[in-house]
Amino acid sequence: MAFDLKEIIASRLGENYQLHERHINRTLVAAQRVIGFDKVYARAEGAYLYDMDNQPYLDFLSGYSVFNIGRNHPLVKQAIRDVLDLDLPNMVQMDCSLLSGLLAEALVKRTPPHLNAVFFATRAPRRWKARSSSRALRRDDNALCRWRAHFTV
Repeated sequence: MAFDLKEIIASRLGENYQLHERHINRTLVAAQRVIGFDKVYARAEGAYLYDMDNQPYLDFLSGYSVFNIGRNHPLVKQAIRDVLDLDLPNMVQMDCSLLSGLLAEALVKRTPPHLNAVFFATRAPRRWKARSSSRALRRDDNALCRWRAHFTV
């Protein structure tokens, strides 16, 4: 049996709220309906969302800053395709990934000279755990947790 995610999404688009109401969070669905946020968005580009009638909506929430470069940015899409095409050995427990090293190097180039290393954390609780585990780590006004010459992103 073939798996075609594009076909599944194309054929089921519009069922978003029914699926969430049945299987995920009916309270959220009810709240979104009350405030008129129950649109079904078919696509996104940059700062805009488009409903099933191709009506554009400027997204002022912007994913709480996760879309600072816009949704579906062409460069990000190409980078994701490239990485998938490479079949890289990712998520290996005992490994030093080339991609994380390249990202750290690029980030360090954009920081003040005294910050020369990166500590990657996937969510705020891990950043705060890292912070609390060392007396030398402190929180700065610029929202980067620093430990001597390290910073977390």
